[in-house]
Amino acid sequence: DGSKIKAGKVILGVSSSGLHTNGYSLARKALFEVGGHTLHEKMSNGVTIAEALSEPHRSYLPSFWPIIEAKKFNGLVHITGSGFQGNIPRVLPKTLNAEVDLSAWDVPEIFQLIQKAGDVEKLEMYNTFNMGIGMLCIVEAEDAETIQKQLTDAGETVCVAGRILDGDGSVQFTGI
Repeated sequence: DGSKIKAGKVILGVSSSGLHTNGYSLARKALFEVGGHTLHEKMSNGVTIAEALSEPHRSYLPSFWPIIEAKKFNGLVHITGSGFQGNIPRVLPKTLNAEVDLSAWDVPEIFQLIQKAGDVEKLEMYNTFNMGIGMLCIVEAEDAETIQKQLTDAGETVCVAGRILDGDGSVQFTGI
């Protein structure tokens, strides 16, 4: 419900496996109609566009459960349709802002290809897609390193993606 979220908390980003379940209409238009790409075309990482687009949505529960039981998350944000701007405010109190550092992780190639093929503005990409971050975890600053290690040990790829600041309930991007 966001009641534990206060200024000074840290936002950890946990990687996605791909598009998950969002943005396929834009991806299809950008890649195939505008960009002229094909499903069987390989990206530079050796993965076909078809494989990248059909990568299953993943479950975070096995990795998150011990931390949930320990009550160490102050908030969790699943980056689904509407991207960062549409999902973070759902848990963010109206007196706080989320500052997300877009340079904190490497954006997977499929998202870069969609952006380039469709000539999609960078901020529009973050408002539509997860851009490689499937979940955001809001945690106490003093717990951030330990939780990051727990998640990494559980097989997750985790970065410090931002912080919570006093504000007006909005999402701000840095590292653009």
